[in-house]
Parts: sequence; C-alpha cells; structure tokens
Amino acid sequence: MTRKVKVRAAHPKDLLEACELERAAGAAFQVLGMAAVADDEPPSIAELTTFQQDSRAWVITDDADRPLAYLLLDVVDAYAHVEQVSVHPITSSAAVVMASARVPSRCPVSALTSAAAFLT
Repeated sequence: MTRKVKVRAAHPKDLLEACELERAAGAAFQVLGMAAVADDEPPSIAELTTFQQDSRAWVITDDADRPLAYLLLDVVDAYAHVEQVSVHPITSSAAVVMASARVPSRCPVSALTSAAAFLT
C-alpha cells in the first residue's frame, strides 16, 4: 500500500518536532558504527527558525499532518542547495523520499545545485 504524504512549508509548531525527528534519524547511524553522526546535535530551534522564516524549511507529513521528514534548503550562488534531509526511521518510505525530491521546485531560486544530499 502506498503511503499518502504531503509536502508543505514548515510551520513554527513543526520545529521542535524536527529536532526530535533528527535525533531519531541519527540514531540509526549508531548501529552502523557511525557514532559521530549519531551523536551530532540537530540544528537548534533558532537555526530552524531562520530557515522556516525564509521559506527554506519544508516538512513531509502524513494524513494527520504529522511530520515524517523535513528538508532544509540553503541558497548558494542563487541556486537551491539541499542542506539537510532527515526522515524518521520508522516512517521512511519511498513515498517520503519522492516527496522530498519535489521541495526544491517550490523555491524561488534559479536551479538546484548538483551537490548530493544525504538522507538520514
């Protein structure tokens, strides 16, 4: 069964949930022996607020509007650059990943950088 997901701009109420989502996503790296990644602190609420207020923070939500993933965009030389993508490990699915790929097309920049984004 395909999961129905929605992409929307992050709201202020989503930011604390994004931090928790980041911690859960990072924990998956612990079992891979990548403690440095697992122990890395999520962006602060202040950092996330900057992205959110600049319309560069997006969430992928379920039918109940709960964030399953979030994506942060930066702008580098007038190009959208995916700064961070995090997907909660218990909800990660192809639908969530595909939805996150649609985010850059919604931003007022000339193109997307060719830099690879890591899905956590």
